Amino acid sequence: MLIIANKYQIIERFGKGQFSTVCRGNCLKTQKQVAIKMEHEERPYPLLKHEANILHYLSRQKCKYIPQVYYYGFQYPYTCLVLSFYGQGSLEEWSKHLAVDEVCEWWNTALDILEHVHKQGIVHRDLKPAHFMRDNQHYWHLIDFGLATTYWNDSQEHIEEHLKEHIVGSPNYVSYYVHYGKDVVRRDDFLSLIYILWELLYGSFFDTDNTTTVAKPTGSTHIQDDYNLWLREQKKFERLYSILKTKTGIMVDGILSALAHVETLRFTDKPNYTLFTVQIEDGNYTGNYSHL
Repeated sequence: MLIIANKYQIIERFGKGQFSTVCRGNCLKTQKQVAIKMEHEERPYPLLKHEANILHYLSRQKCKYIPQVYYYGFQYPYTCLVLSFYGQGSLEEWSKHLAVDEVCEWWNTALDILEHVHKQGIVHRDLKPAHFMRDNQHYWHLIDFGLATTYWNDSQEHIEEHLKEHIVGSPNYVSYYVHYGKDVVRRDDFLSLIYILWELLYGSFFDTDNTTTVAKPTGSTHIQDDYNLWLREQKKFERLYSILKTKTGIMVDGILSALAHVETLRFTDKPNYTLFTVQIEDGNYTGNYSHL
């Protein structure tokens, strides 16, 4: 088994992401389990150094529920990043097994994480169920900051709006605005979080029944790709409102209000995270958004 920096032993490959291989390992001294991300030196767009820098910065700013960096370095022919290991699996794995109160607990934690990360000038840009991990105490953590970036310019002011031809992030979960080629900013991370909440509570909102109109995924990130154009149509606010109005329950009101809130946000605006925190009391789910 490969030993990293004479400290960390690789036990098994845990998964393979788009840009790196993720392994489960342990610390030889403490036997504590760790996650080890490995990126081949020949990869044209290395991301692990960027991710390590982002995580170090956020850690110094006291952001909680993000991975701790234990080691970053080179072990021929790989760049290696050793991080916290979360033994209870991802939100993607848990999605079919969570009770409503557990979904609400995830949502509240995710809002808290997002607010603190955004406060430090960082947007994640790739929020999806696979990037939320549960630890042994059942707390949720946000991982995989390889695509994260700042929404501040060199003068610590908000970046200006520019259009791009390619999507950054996972197409199924990126914001409606990103499908138009806009940079990911705070509102877009927030909207991706709403999409995940919807999926956890009601399943996918994509219309896959009408096979004559469903485009097939191609793996392309171009905004004019047929699948990405289809996703953009699926994510239109008017369509989501109309679907929600056929459902019942307090969580429906919360998602409606959250979507309406995001739709009012301009490119530089900050979402009101705490407004959409859900209170759980005696099986009832309420929020602070009832006046919206």
